[in-house]
Amino acid sequence: MQRLLRILVLVLILGLGALWGVAWFGRQPGEPLGDAFMRQVAALTGQEAPLPSAGVCSCRRE
Repeated sequence: MQRLLRILVLVLILGLGALWGVAWFGRQPGEPLGDAFMRQVAALTGQEAPLPSAGVCSCRRE
């Protein structure tokens, strides 16, 4: 049972690492890595993710 749990945890870690790598190499110019990762997760789960802002941060109000 413990061996099965270790294998499942290893598969989960490797899957997240692969998803992070895809997000790293597939991100748009100026898109933060976290946003690219969330876009990849949304694509896997079938949800829509917002388009990248291309370097314009909507969190700052000047």
